[in-house]
Amino acid sequence: MTKKKTPASAFISSTKVGKSQRKPIRNNVRKLRRERKWTQWQLAQISRLSQRTIQRIERGARVGVTAELALASAFEVEIPSLYASEPSGKGAKRIRDEPKSFRILKRLVTGAALLDVIDAKRMRFDLCWDPEQSQNRAVGDFLQHIHAWQAAGREMESIDRAEVARIFQTKLDELDDCGVYVFGARSSGTPRDETDNREGALVFRRAEDPQISQPKSLRQFGKAMCFITLPVDTASKKP
Repeated sequence: MTKKKTPASAFISSTKVGKSQRKPIRNNVRKLRRERKWTQWQLAQISRLSQRTIQRIERGARVGVTAELALASAFEVEIPSLYASEPSGKGAKRIRDEPKSFRILKRLVTGAALLDVIDAKRMRFDLCWDPEQSQNRAVGDFLQHIHAWQAAGREMESIDRAEVARIFQTKLDELDDCGVYVFGARSSGTPRDETDNREGALVFRRAEDPQISQPKSLRQFGKAMCFITLPVDTASKKP
């Protein structure tokens, strides 16, 4: 007895149904991007992925190993953090994301701008990579100058701030030659003259760090036109 052949169109129809029923993969890429107030284009530039790839991933497309590594590096998170972990389903309880605060730190390229930051009574420093020997020496020498200024220099009324700014300008140039950028800012929302209540932050980054944002259209205005964005630790804020 001759077997009845299944029409080829049936296989095509079945394949189409299978693709249409494939559920998107839940991930946190859009959430992580919005927390940092990045556009898809900015994330593409930082992660070195195409903007089309970012769009597909945010719609639920599968994330390859290379894309996982690129996104985890861009967001500075572990790979499991790229995926949604909250329960899903009809009876699942929706957990609203708490709004997150972020701080923009500009690159410091002049001694005067650096002085404006380190005049704060309290300082926070961040160096998140293992520097090379030349970088380590330059950063160590730079920090010694800052600590000396904070310990005694700023209390001297007769000191020439213009000369101090020139010295710090030299130190910033030495870091630049070693491939180290310095970013900084004072605590936001605090009047400039209230130095006792101000907190300053200095962050050291390698020149090739993908977290550094520098819009191409603004590069013509100089090396100061770049910044980094850091989350604010609300738990450490004082009431």
